[in-house]
Amino acid sequence: MSTRRPPRDHESDDPLWRAVTKDVKPLARRRRQPLPKAEPVQIQPKQPPKALPKKTIPALPAQAAPRPAPPTRRAEGLPAIEMRLLKSIRRGRTPIDLRLDLHGQRQAEAHRALERMLAGARLRGQRVVLIVTGTGLRRRLASERDPSEEGPGVLRLRLALWLSEPPFQDWVLGFSQAGPEHGGAGAFYVVLRRA
Repeated sequence: MSTRRPPRDHESDDPLWRAVTKDVKPLARRRRQPLPKAEPVQIQPKQPPKALPKKTIPALPAQAAPRPAPPTRRAEGLPAIEMRLLKSIRRGRTPIDLRLDLHGQRQAEAHRALERMLAGARLRGQRVVLIVTGTGLRRRLASERDPSEEGPGVLRLRLALWLSEPPFQDWVLGFSQAGPEHGGAGAFYVVLRRA
């Protein structure tokens, strides 16, 4: 509980105030100076820009067909893995049941291996699969190159397409790019539906 002070007696303060203010002189009032009048500004109309001389643009060299963009975390037609499960996989709380490394395989070989592996995993009740495709940045010699596998990351690009087509589309519950601890841009997590 607070205590209130009794009201101050102003009459007792008068002698003190007069002693403090006896030497105070009021400031001299200054007259306001009128502001100088602004002179009107002449605005000139805008001139249209002068036309630049036309330059001829050299023809661009013929370019190869644009490379397809690498799949993002969510491929077209494939659902992304639920965020809670994805974090659990990346942190190692949900184990990866099966790993498949497609490095160095041709498209047909890789497709067959993927189909065999996913069918077997479903039958065994395995749900989380890590598929390593590589980033495809290694360049091959022209003599080693297969014309059907031109461009970087062919398997990486094909994986998303394969998983969005039958029979895989009915097997796959989710698809996302792997975390750096499991291969990063060159690997993918696939979560399978229960058989």
